[in-house]
Parts: sequence; C-alpha cells; structure tokens
Amino acid sequence: MSTKSRGMAICSTLVFLLVLITSCSPTPKNRIKAFIKAHNSHKVDRIMSFYAEDARYEFVESWIAVGKGEIRNQEEFDAELNSHLTLMDMEINGEFIKCKVSEQSDYYITAGINEVYYDTYIVRFHEGLIQEIKVVLSEESVKVINDIFQSFSAWIAEEKSEEMSQLVSEGNIIYTAESAQKWLALLREWREKNI
Repeated sequence: MSTKSRGMAICSTLVFLLVLITSCSPTPKNRIKAFIKAHNSHKVDRIMSFYAEDARYEFVESWIAVGKGEIRNQEEFDAELNSHLTLMDMEINGEFIKCKVSEQSDYYITAGINEVYYDTYIVRFHEGLIQEIKVVLSEESVKVINDIFQSFSAWIAEEKSEEMSQLVSEGNIIYTAESAQKWLALLREWREKNI
C-alpha cells in the first residue's frame, strides 16, 4: 500500500470514529430521561453521577442547594420518601431542557396528596452533566400543600416542638435521609390523630 493510500485509510478511519463517537454521545433528552430513571430508582450514587461538582438545584421560594454535597442530602431525602417523577411536555433548546413534571412520594401520599405538579422544571447541562435545576410548583399544588401543611405545622409547633427543633435549622428544613424518616413518622402520627 502506498503512503498516499495509507494516509487516506487513516483519515477515513478517523472520520468514521469521529462520526461514531458524536452519534453515540448522550443527548440532553437521553440524559434527562436517564436522570429521572435514576431518581425513581432511588440509587443516590447513580443520581449524583449526573451532577457537576458545582451544580445548583433551586426549588423556587423554598430552598437552594449548591454543590454535590448539599444536593446529595436532598436526593437522599427524596429517595427515603420514595419520590417518583414523571416528565411531561419536554422542550429542548441546546443544553437547556424545560418541561413539566409530576411527583408522587410517600410523604405527599401520607398527607393525602396523590401527586404534585411542577409547572416549571428547567435543567441545564454543561459538558453532559447537570449544572443547574430550577423547579416551580404549580399554583394549584402550592394551594393544596399549604392547606394541608398549615394544620400539620400548627400541630407540630404545639405537640412536637422538641422533634421540630431537630428537623429545622434557622427556619429551614434539614434535608437528610434520617430527617425524611422523622418527617414521615410525624406526618403519619398527625394524620392518625386528625382523621
């Protein structure tokens, strides 16, 4: 084989490999579906593999977690409560995905809420990893949650102030797997006494 033929063969092989690699790389749509599948499986290590080290997760008007350590606490909390997300109405714009999401969890179901809806669930990827998530509950879900949890919160303040002090710090819920178990136990006790 001549030098020119060998060079052409190498170039053709490189072009083929480049096309193969780029066609097999995960798209944002495939990444978000895989992320939701991991979330729903409650395998926290797998879930965390989707996040960038300096990722940011914001639940608008509730909490912000920055960095994998804080996000891991939130994911462990959700896993302990058997959170299950369902994607709807997905729009993709480059590395941004905007969709609507419904969520079911043992916590919401125990409270008497079958599922809640997020009108806005935005995920931004960077280099294949989640850089940012921003979620906003629907107005209807906010109303349903507030109606139920107003009574629950009053009961906790009156009947379980010591337990409450272990679950809230400076007005913010402490998100860990252990606190999720405690919140669920309190919610069950409240439901039994009030229904």
